[in-house]
Amino acid sequence: MSPSATSRSTRVALVCGSCGRPAGGDEWSRCPACGRALEARYPRTPAGRLRAPGTGLERYAAVLPASEGALARAPLESTPLWELTTRAGGGPRVFGKDEGANPTGSAKDPLAVTALACLLDRGVRELVFTSTGNTAASFAWALEHFPEISATLLAADGFPVPADPPANLGIVRVPGDYAAAHQHARRAARARGVHCEEGFFSVGRREGLKTAYLDAMLTMPDAPTVVVQSISSGMGLLAADRAVDHLVDAGILPVRPRLIGVQQATCAPMASAFAAGSPVIRTQDRIADPTGICVATLLGDPTPSYPDVRRVVAASDGAIVAVPDAAAIAARSTLVAAGLDPCMASAMAVAGVDEGRARGLITQDDCVLVMLSGASRSTAGSMEAGALRHPPRGKT
Repeated sequence: MSPSATSRSTRVALVCGSCGRPAGGDEWSRCPACGRALEARYPRTPAGRLRAPGTGLERYAAVLPASEGALARAPLESTPLWELTTRAGGGPRVFGKDEGANPTGSAKDPLAVTALACLLDRGVRELVFTSTGNTAASFAWALEHFPEISATLLAADGFPVPADPPANLGIVRVPGDYAAAHQHARRAARARGVHCEEGFFSVGRREGLKTAYLDAMLTMPDAPTVVVQSISSGMGLLAADRAVDHLVDAGILPVRPRLIGVQQATCAPMASAFAAGSPVIRTQDRIADPTGICVATLLGDPTPSYPDVRRVVAASDGAIVAVPDAAAIAARSTLVAAGLDPCMASAMAVAGVDEGRARGLITQDDCVLVMLSGASRSTAGSMEAGALRHPPRGKT
C-alpha cells in the first residue's frame, strides 16, 4: 500500500451506522456484528475545506475515503443546478441537480471514480461487481483512468451493459435479476480470491455519490428543507444524509432537510414496507419479477439495504413514496419542455415532489432539492425513454 493510502486509511475511521461498532482493520463494507452498512468518519471539517463546486473530486478529499492523487485521476466537473419552479406560483421553490451532464450521463460517475480510488489506495487490483446499467457504464468510463485495476461485471439478463468496454473490464451475463446477480458476484469473488465490490455496502460508492449533494447544497441560494431522490437500493438517500452531516458539522447548513425516497408503483418494496411502519422488508413487500418503465430502479428485494435507508429517512421526518407511471411520464414531458433531457428515474423524482405535496410532506414554504440522477442518453435512460436532446434553458 502506498504512503498516501496509509495516511488516508488512518485518517478515515469506519463505524457501523446502525449499532455504532467501530470496524476492524479488515472490515470495509458490512458490520460483522449486525450486518448493516459501515460509514466513514472523518476529523471535523472546517467550512473552508468544503470548497465551492469546480473540477476534480479532489476538492472534496477532506470528506472522501481516498487520496487526492487517486481522486484526481478522472476529471469530473460540477454539473448544473437548475431552478425548476419558484414560489411565484404559490408552491415550494424547487431546484434540480442535473447529474445527466456527467460524462456517461448519470450520477454514478463520481461514485465510480471514488470507489475505484478507494480500492486503489487499499491495494485492490482485481474485483467483481454488479449493476442495473448506469453504474456499469460509469465504471467502464472510470476504469480507463485506473489501468492497474481489472474488473468483471456480472450483469443480470435483460439489464444494459457497456457497448464498448475498456480492456480492463470483462462482462459476464448471469441469470436472474439484480439481486441474483449480486449473489453470483459474491460467489465468483470467493472462488477467484478477489475483491467483491459490495454495491450498496461499498463505502466508496456511497461516499462518492454524496459529492453531487455537496455541490448542490453549496450552490443553492437557500438551504434545502427537503431532498427528493428516486431509489432502488436507496444508496442516494444515504449519500444525501452524509452530505448533510458534513455541511451541518461545518456550520454551513442550518437545519437537516427531510429526505423523501421515490419508487415506481410497479416496483416499490421500500415504499410498501415504510408505509406499514416495518423496520424490515416483509415477504409481501418483495417483488419476485420486477417490471416497470424505469429499468434503473428495478430492485424487487432490497432486504439488505432497507433498514439503513429507513433509519436515515425516519430520522429526518421524511418518507418513502411510490408514484404511478402516468405521473412520471407527465413529469418527464414537463422537464423536456423546459429544455432538459431526463431519464425516467429523474422524472420519478420530480413526480415525487407532487406526491409529497399531495401527502402534506412538502409545503409551499419549503425549498426542495431534487436529484436528477441521469439523462436519457445514459445506459439505463436510453432503454427507458429514448435519446432526446434539448439544450437547457436557465442555469442557476
